[in-house]
Amino acid sequence: LPDQNCWTTSEEKQIEEESKKGKGGARRYKTPSPQLLRMRRQAANARERRRMNSLNDAFDQLRTVLPEMNSGRRLSKFETLQMAQQYIDCLAEILNKPRNKQI
Repeated sequence: LPDQNCWTTSEEKQIEEESKKGKGGARRYKTPSPQLLRMRRQAANARERRRMNSLNDAFDQLRTVLPEMNSGRRLSKFETLQMAQQYIDCLAEILNKPRNKQI
């Protein structure tokens, strides 16, 4: 009798192939439609626009609490951050100075 493990029937091959289908391998995803891609891009653009508007509003609010420079123009974002840092340093220095107590 030949070894039965060496010979497989067509049914065994079919079962083996079907069991391999669900395991491993690279998954292939369907390419999204152009409409779906456009909708996703529009949604991402809207989120980014809201994020930037929120950031710009925060900079505008920060500018309102900084001492005004008489330059007549609005400070850039970078200038606003620099000015805020300097202003905070000055305020901290004022708080750390010893006070002269007058009696």
